[in-house]
Amino acid sequence: MIHTQESPARPRLPLWRAVAAALLAALMLAQAAAVVSDRGLLAFPALSPDEGALARQGFAPLSTAAALLALMGLAQLCLLAGLLWPRLWRGGAKAALGRAWLILSPLLLYCLVENTYAPGQPRWHPNAWAVAGACLLGQLALFLLLGRSAPGQIVSGVCWWALAFIGGLKFSQRGAPLLPWDLYAATTAADVLGGYRFVLRPWDWLMLCGLGVFCLVSAVCGVRLRARPRARAAGSLACALGAAALCAALIAPGGLVRIPNLHDMAWVGYTDVYRQQGFTASLLALTRLWAEGKPDGYDPQAVRVALDGAVEVPFMEVPFMEALAGPPVNIVVVMNESLADLQAIVPFDTDAPVAARLRALAAEGISGRLHVSTLGGGTDSAEFEFLTGGNAAFLPLGTSAYQQYLHPGRGNGYSMASHLKALGYAALAMHPGNPANWGRQRVYPLLGFDRFLAEGDLPGMRDAANLLRGLYSDAALYRDVLAQLRAKPAGSRLFLFCVTMQNHGGYLPPAENIPAVRALTPAATPEVDSYLSLAAESDRALGELADALRAWPEPTLLCFFGDHQPTVSAPLFAALTGADLAEGSPAQVMKLYQTPFVIWSNRGDLAPLELGDISSSYLGGLLLQAAGLPLSGYQRFLTNARAQWPVVTAQGAMDAGGRALGVSEALAASETLRGYEAAQYNLLFDVEHKQTAAFE
Repeated sequence: MIHTQESPARPRLPLWRAVAAALLAALMLAQAAAVVSDRGLLAFPALSPDEGALARQGFAPLSTAAALLALMGLAQLCLLAGLLWPRLWRGGAKAALGRAWLILSPLLLYCLVENTYAPGQPRWHPNAWAVAGACLLGQLALFLLLGRSAPGQIVSGVCWWALAFIGGLKFSQRGAPLLPWDLYAATTAADVLGGYRFVLRPWDWLMLCGLGVFCLVSAVCGVRLRARPRARAAGSLACALGAAALCAALIAPGGLVRIPNLHDMAWVGYTDVYRQQGFTASLLALTRLWAEGKPDGYDPQAVRVALDGAVEVPFMEVPFMEALAGPPVNIVVVMNESLADLQAIVPFDTDAPVAARLRALAAEGISGRLHVSTLGGGTDSAEFEFLTGGNAAFLPLGTSAYQQYLHPGRGNGYSMASHLKALGYAALAMHPGNPANWGRQRVYPLLGFDRFLAEGDLPGMRDAANLLRGLYSDAALYRDVLAQLRAKPAGSRLFLFCVTMQNHGGYLPPAENIPAVRALTPAATPEVDSYLSLAAESDRALGELADALRAWPEPTLLCFFGDHQPTVSAPLFAALTGADLAEGSPAQVMKLYQTPFVIWSNRGDLAPLELGDISSSYLGGLLLQAAGLPLSGYQRFLTNARAQWPVVTAQGAMDAGGRALGVSEALAASETLRGYEAAQYNLLFDVEHKQTAAFE
């Protein structure tokens, strides 16, 4: 009998492999079709609903984007081959692929992160090799420590991709890049996310797919290492030191990443750094600004002489405070969220009044244009400047003095609250939000406030009728302010500092239970109309508060101002004027950082006065002067600075003659401003030589 030997049956491809291979092949075909089409994935400006923001970020087509797509395609081909022909993943072939992936994955990750933040950014730069090298050494350190390559690759990939994605979202909504110290504001950002509308572009979905491919290939091609623990530990330490050395080359002053002068780092300057030198390298390099820097030529004795010898300068030649019959019993300060009189900055018409009551109060008191340091966010900066007289111009842009610099151990809690408490006032702060936002629950007691009423302390927040877009309305908050005035003992002095929430961005969907206001210009957008409707509602509530205070029997001084302009102002002004003000001269840039202020007396005994331009850091001293109250040595010094430089913010400075300069130019030109910077450093940081008496 002849036995014929049949050839072994070819193993069938498991169903899950077939499905996975088909899906991967479809994804690759879709990517290829999208890339080669006329308005495909490499036609970056067509991807974004905010072309202006992407234009400011800059495009470098066929640079890291092309490298990313090529590396992704290679990784996908390897994965597809492994799914269809499993034998390729066995033995030496798999080990070779694993080693190749271990070396190439940092380059792919760099391209993936940079293009997640901004498509096509940047062109290849020495920083790219330093970042990729640091990433490779970091992954090798984890590989040697754990004995497996996949965990380090996946963890680093997910973390850096998430940072880039969050950075891209922040830029699209706020026009500012992600900064290292934004970590401090994470809880605040999470608290207001519901007010923003996020639209994922096709490119974003592709980057998410890229992250998935990166993690999958890292898991499949993972390399294992069998070596003695001591040898692995030594190798891991050596790789970690190498990664640290490359990071130091990026972070150190004079290193690979060039950062402009600290005092000239307007938001556009930060954006330029990220555009030119990459997201990853820039984010790492900006950590060098985390630590406070001592001003050039700082001398604590010179600070003492300047503060002790300061003589109060009236804000006008005729001291207007003589009109008051005496110090007010109550001082109420309202810092209104995102409140700006946009029509007073760049004129346009609306179908209903937006700021009628505000302008009426301005005609009865002291008013002007308040210059602040931030746009679209950074409420704590305006608080810090108003309450302490400090100035964000002398701190790294975007840092939070509340969260980073004010600390009980430094004894730097001087503020209007502590000053007024020494004059017999009780000090109360109110804010209908999370008390942890900007660290207020820690900072307010340090600044001298006796009590802080936040969202959990305001019963009206449980009534849906008091909410607009889920935020506590100004009208409801002002009723709480009046309730606090009624609850205190008659005749007792009270300083009440109130921070609103109603107008916080974003502005879609619009509030439905208030009258709608529309801008009568083609430049208007739904977001602009929504903001104007909210601003008009704020104006109505302000009028009601003023009417209630007119009837209040105790002399009360009201100070009202906006903390910064809304996010909609910059694109609106650009559409109205045909120019991006953020890219213009210091004087043009300052238009984006103006809000109104009013100081008003319920007795009608404050002479009307239009002051023009002043900084928020001077407003507290102006309020004390209007109240006829004594100033501290530091506040007296600030009246001298204001007389020479009425505007000093993180965005620039303007002298008494109206000449606008960058901050570094102004510091070089003015000994007074250098003294201001030194005095702030003494208050915030110089514990050993602090001039305590001048801040009391």
